[in-house]
Amino acid sequence: MSLPNNFDSRTVAKSFRVNRNALSVLQSEAKRQNLSVNTMVNQLLISYAEYGRFAQRAHSLNLTHRTFAEILAATSEEKLVTAGQNAGKSAPLAMISSKKGEVTVNRPRIHSRLVRARQSV
Repeated sequence: MSLPNNFDSRTVAKSFRVNRNALSVLQSEAKRQNLSVNTMVNQLLISYAEYGRFAQRAHSLNLTHRTFAEILAATSEEKLVTAGQNAGKSAPLAMISSKKGEVTVNRPRIHSRLVRARQSV
């Protein structure tokens, strides 16, 4: 279940046990960003709920900008275009199906986006 764009922003009180080292890192990072630990944890939970869990299911990969730039620089533009076209045929399907379940014609919004995406490749 995905959070709707206008999801209810009211909060609920909840208690969790947290790993001591993880809490220390969260406290340090919250201080560095001038945030409360509560705000930082909420941001992390929302990020996971809206994107992270689906990215995991789709076997997404995180790269630094520098690493990505090095990979791009190591190959020709022609190979990058081919790789992008090939990935564009399957990567959107993988992400949508990880978020919404099976991709079928019974889901007209998703299906129409996929058809348009495939036509543009």
